Amino acid sequence: MAIDTLAYVKELEAAGVPRDQAEAQVRALAQHALPDLVTKDDLRLAVAELKADLAEIKGRLANLPSAAQLLFMQIAIILAIFAGAFGLLKITGHAG
Repeated sequence: MAIDTLAYVKELEAAGVPRDQAEAQVRALAQHALPDLVTKDDLRLAVAELKADLAEIKGRLANLPSAAQLLFMQIAIILAIFAGAFGLLKITGHAG
């Protein structure tokens, strides 16, 4: 972000700030505040990156099973375990 330091100093002087103080304020602003300011371009880039990340997450979520599918899989596993246990009991002669 560019700043017209001379215009800034003149504005401060016009408001009654002595020139040396006005120059010190401009130097402090330029050295300590302006480097950390976010520009519109910075925000645009951050928003674009966030949108890309969200699109990637949305794509991953689309591939996850739904709650109903997870429940069905759990029921199927439980039934398979019971069927296997019953089969073992039959083979060993402990069932009906």
